[in-house]
Amino acid sequence: MKKRYAGVLLPITALPSPYGVGTMGAQAKDFVEFLARAHQKVWQVLPLVPTGYGDSPYASSCAIAGSPYLIDIEALIAQGLLTKEEAERIFKASIEPLEETIDDMVMILRDRHTKRLKNGACSIGSGLVFMEALTYLERASDHCSSIAVMMLARNNEAILQNHHEYLREIHSGNDVAYLAERERRRSQYIKPLKEIQ
Repeated sequence: MKKRYAGVLLPITALPSPYGVGTMGAQAKDFVEFLARAHQKVWQVLPLVPTGYGDSPYASSCAIAGSPYLIDIEALIAQGLLTKEEAERIFKASIEPLEETIDDMVMILRDRHTKRLKNGACSIGSGLVFMEALTYLERASDHCSSIAVMMLARNNEAILQNHHEYLREIHSGNDVAYLAERERRRSQYIKPLKEIQ
């Protein structure tokens, strides 16, 4: 007779983390210990490869590399390979460029859709549904930005006191990491969108 096992499906990135996504660090170890105490035998995770289009692990350009998102930032800090300030700067540089890119995508899609409506290429009903979907996408990106700021503010009270000024400083264009990530996100999402007519 075959033995049956109980388990759980949980992406590692869904584990709690002060840096936005779960990692292969302490939270993963704690979760494994919890599973053992609960007599669970299987932990099914989603692919651990670098993400591709849409940040999907199913659209990775490499099947054998590990995702840099899964690197435990806290372990790097503990080992002296990274300071807390450097980690916050990296985190800041990864969320805001994506939020800005989504806002740009929404503008492009909204402009195209307005032209289709004017040309009679779609119905008013479907047009309203599409515009509402774009509004929700824009709101989701704003919420991501707000969550990121609040997470950073846990370690820096000054951010919480004036987060609008903090965001203005990020968007000023003086942060090299921010600019590099913004360019990466634009080539990942805006460039393909502009190629589609």
